[in-house]
Amino acid sequence: MVDRRGNIEYVLVGDAKSIVIPDLKGFRKGSSRLLGLRYLHTHLKGEPLSQEDLLDLALLRLDLIAAISVEPNGLPGPAYLAHLLPKNLENKNWELLDPIHPSQLEVDFVQLIQSLEEEFARAQGGRELGDHRERAILVSATDESKSEAEDSITELKELARSDGVIVLDSVIQRRPKPDPRFVMGKGKLQELILKSLQLGADLIIFNQELTPAQ
Repeated sequence: MVDRRGNIEYVLVGDAKSIVIPDLKGFRKGSSRLLGLRYLHTHLKGEPLSQEDLLDLALLRLDLIAAISVEPNGLPGPAYLAHLLPKNLENKNWELLDPIHPSQLEVDFVQLIQSLEEEFARAQGGRELGDHRERAILVSATDESKSEAEDSITELKELARSDGVIVLDSVIQRRPKPDPRFVMGKGKLQELILKSLQLGADLIIFNQELTPAQ
């Protein structure tokens, strides 16, 4: 993990299948802010970025993720890079850059990330001066009927607004039971995190109690 000054903040050791990312406390996040860290790791079989990589990119709101392939002789091969995108007409959540050898990279990453954060801020729309109200997306993962779920989320909207929270959007996912780790499943959670970044949400409010594992 590399910060915007080029300092190495974390060195992670995994196996041939996965790397466990620790809790990244202390790094900045705001409604239009990315984490401030680039995640550089190796792929031993030369494969491009995986869905798990893109999930990490979204859930952690990383500045950028890069997978550097390893050649049979142990030297670095092509690097695969991606970064998140603000809301756009193509409905793309991230940009996959063309594979390139690390020695040929000439991207000014600090300028790139600053530009992205400015685009996120513009896409979210400005806040009125002095308006410090929190902005939230409401979420319900439930086995209730569609009408019951809608009534429940409407009630949650009123509670949030009465507490001074601006409700930006709401998401309902009907499922037999909540996912034991992600509540609504990896894919839906990924979409939710990206939506919160694109809309400028400060909070995600769930319409149910969460377990410690969630």
